[in-house]
Amino acid sequence: MIWYEVDGRTIVASINKVASTSIAEALVGCNRLTNHRAELYDKRVMWIREPIERLYSCWRFLKTTGSQLATMPDLRSYERFVDYILRIPDTHWTPQANLVTHQDRFIPTVVYSFKAIGDTFSRCTGRKLGKFNVSSNIEYDKRYRLDDLKEFYREDLRLWHLAVR
Repeated sequence: MIWYEVDGRTIVASINKVASTSIAEALVGCNRLTNHRAELYDKRVMWIREPIERLYSCWRFLKTTGSQLATMPDLRSYERFVDYILRIPDTHWTPQANLVTHQDRFIPTVVYSFKAIGDTFSRCTGRKLGKFNVSSNIEYDKRYRLDDLKEFYREDLRLWHLAVR
């Protein structure tokens, strides 16, 4: 997770599986900050992706890129991946709210829905965001361990429902 300084007042968060590569490319040359320094800015913006969709996107990415996780036999199915992530932390599936918290304080002052990133990114940064993937019509077993996932992503789900769209 990285914060980028857009100007002296505004910073934006770049979170894995929430257009992080596109954000990094659009904000080349901007200062990078930690959560500790981020609290000094007036406007702290993040985009939140629906957490179960983000998790599936992560699994699909790991599986199709030939990453080490994708080649482990017990993680080839989405269901086994879910079992794994609920036990083993990693920034790709850590709840987004946890990544933008410092000393138990939530850092962002504005939370936008990932589905609105195309429009809101330009307004916040004055820069155009390149390609970004908003998954749609993803087919997977959305019910598998859903109660466990809802608990794991409880704060993300709350933010997702409150996010500016």
